Amino acid sequence: LLDERASVEEFRMLAFGGGEPLVRPDIMELVGYARNLGFEISIATNGTLLTEEMARRFKGMGVANIAIGLNADDRTVHEQITRVPGSFERTKRAIYATREAGMNLQINTTVMKENRPYIPGLLDFASEVDTQIVLLYQLVPEGRGDEEMELSIREYRSLTEMVAEKQQRSRAIIEPTCSPQYWAYLMSRNGNKPSSLGMSLARRLFKG
Repeated sequence: LLDERASVEEFRMLAFGGGEPLVRPDIMELVGYARNLGFEISIATNGTLLTEEMARRFKGMGVANIAIGLNADDRTVHEQITRVPGSFERTKRAIYATREAGMNLQINTTVMKENRPYIPGLLDFASEVDTQIVLLYQLVPEGRGDEEMELSIREYRSLTEMVAEKQQRSRAIIEPTCSPQYWAYLMSRNGNKPSSLGMSLARRLFKG
């Protein structure tokens, strides 16, 4: 499969995700093989299996960045969502290991009612540890995520305003994913109004 993808000249970035990619005993072999094919590599992980030694090895292999999922900078909230006791400390350890190895760090989180009050603290933490980028995902109500966990339109509006304020002081790039309303908000706040058609489509397709 890797050889097949490498034959496509435009396909130069490869993300190992899952599931959890670090459960594979051959993950180092796969990453090394992909690097030899010329791919830039990103690894998306919950961080619970990432050790300092692994982070150093990934750095030595030229992995571009490690994206770690963190639901809140709060043990109770994070583990309420993961449902795995001890996952908070292991994930935080992975974050510090990534930075100590000198690697680019990305923090991913899915915003929902359970962790919405803790997102400001999460963004502060991300800035403190020199995270390069924070991706804020909207909850998609499926699987373990049901509609009761999803933010309301009012809550999304509040999140948008908070993120815009945090971005002014954060060392990390904060990017709400699949959220065109965020960029429309920034444009309108700066005096550039998006088209009425664009806003109408955004309201229909996305929260807010």
